[in-house]
Amino acid sequence: MKILFMLIVPIGIVLGYLGYKLKYTKPNYQFEKTTTGRTVKFLDYNESKRYERNKVIGILILSVSIVILGVGLLALYFTTI
Repeated sequence: MKILFMLIVPIGIVLGYLGYKLKYTKPNYQFEKTTTGRTVKFLDYNESKRYERNKVIGILILSVSIVILGVGLLALYFTTI
């Protein structure tokens, strides 16, 4: 049982990294493509929707990873007691 909980913790860490990459790599694009009127210029409508979707998915993955990591750490703590 303890081995199972030891596997949950790295899964939470990996998901957190993926969520971080999805959410925070796009601001570089946003910084580079900002016009003088402070709007982000996309090539087309689909690119703007993809940008917004990746941001939302990144937030969701980060949230799920925090829950998984927390459950894994708490389970490890209570199995060692």
